[in-house]
Amino acid sequence: MPINLDEAIGAELEPVEFSWTSSDIQLYHLGLGAGGDPMDKRELRYLLDETPQVLPTFGNVAQSFHMTEPP
Repeated sequence: MPINLDEAIGAELEPVEFSWTSSDIQLYHLGLGAGGDPMDKRELRYLLDETPQVLPTFGNVAQSFHMTEPP
């Protein structure tokens, strides 16, 4: 289905409030393959700790993270 650029550019969206937890971030990182080598401390910084390092791409899915149902 093609996107109507005029409609997309002119769209007015309602503000949406959302939040996430460190476990949401960790689940996202696991889905991307972080921690594939559990002996590599550079990999574990995305999974361990109450304040994990966050990949910038998490911002692209954060607002819809809880809007889906697991299969």
